[in-house]
Amino acid sequence: MRLDKFTAAHDDSQRLISQARLSMRAAVCVLAVFGALICDARASAHPRARRVILVNHDRQISPWALARGARALTLQVNQDLRAWWPGPSVIVTTAKSAAGARWRVTIAAANVNAPEPGLHGDNQHGVWALVYPSGGLAWTWAASHELLEMLEDPTTNVRSDGFQREVCDPVENIGYYDDGDIVSDFVTPAYFHLGSKGPWDYLDSITTAPTGLEILELNP
Repeated sequence: MRLDKFTAAHDDSQRLISQARLSMRAAVCVLAVFGALICDARASAHPRARRVILVNHDRQISPWALARGARALTLQVNQDLRAWWPGPSVIVTTAKSAAGARWRVTIAAANVNAPEPGLHGDNQHGVWALVYPSGGLAWTWAASHELLEMLEDPTTNVRSDGFQREVCDPVENIGYYDDGDIVSDFVTPAYFHLGSKGPWDYLDSITTAPTGLEILELNP
């Protein structure tokens, strides 16, 4: 091949490569813009969603397992809990710190001994829950219990027909799987209405109407 023809062919190939690179960059830009639009649309779809920050200090829980658990908790609240207890939608997101968060769930380190799987309350910084993996329950189960109760009884003094609205305590030993992770059963509003016909809990595991004494023992 003559040198001038080789040079022309080389120039053509370089031009094609440059055009291909430009096309790829344009495609990446389009995808980035499209992704941003999707994120904006999702955020707009939940303008009043309550964001709960999930922070993990247990090294035995992988980031993947933590993210999957956060997704299961989000689904449980929005699909199961809200079917019985109306309220704002909730988005559970993971973070390294809950600084500044008004709603937060913290998973303690595995070596922190605790007499119970979890607890919740509120203070000047917001509504909080602590989950102890050493408490004997799967962390998602304990986190579900505390999350549902902090949503329905954020001040630990919310009442339903005079009873404290702790929605998981009456069925704390009953769980079910949601999106691959075990979560806590919870009672319905009918549980607190004496003489109601039920169902008294989400899984319909309570088979007889609770008495006032039974409710007071678990929800004083």
